[in-house]
Amino acid sequence: MKTLVVKGQKREALGKKDAKSLRTKELVPAVLYGAGEPVHFSVPFSEMRQVVYSPGVFLIDLDIDGTVYHAMMQDIQWHAVEEQILHIDFLKIEDNKKIKIDVPVKVKGLAKGIKAGVN
Repeated sequence: MKTLVVKGQKREALGKKDAKSLRTKELVPAVLYGAGEPVHFSVPFSEMRQVVYSPGVFLIDLDIDGTVYHAMMQDIQWHAVEEQILHIDFLKIEDNKKIKIDVPVKVKGLAKGIKAGVN
């Protein structure tokens, strides 16, 4: 699994108006869920581009104001018309806890039966 480092900044102000002002600055509001209290933060859209537009699965090291959390992207909310991310949810990964994820599978080549002409 590929690992990616994403830097974010903690945010204290929560709500629609604050989230909208973040989006105008090309920042994406995000939340990190897991053990303990959720961490509300924002990340630049440019940092998330590699994760969002890739079919692969990434383990993300979230660097939020100097504290590093191991996480995975759990959910992403898009604007209905524009290609703009409204919100991202991350799930904290812990070594002693099991997680369940969907992994995309890419099939290459042809099956032996198809190559041999068997239907």
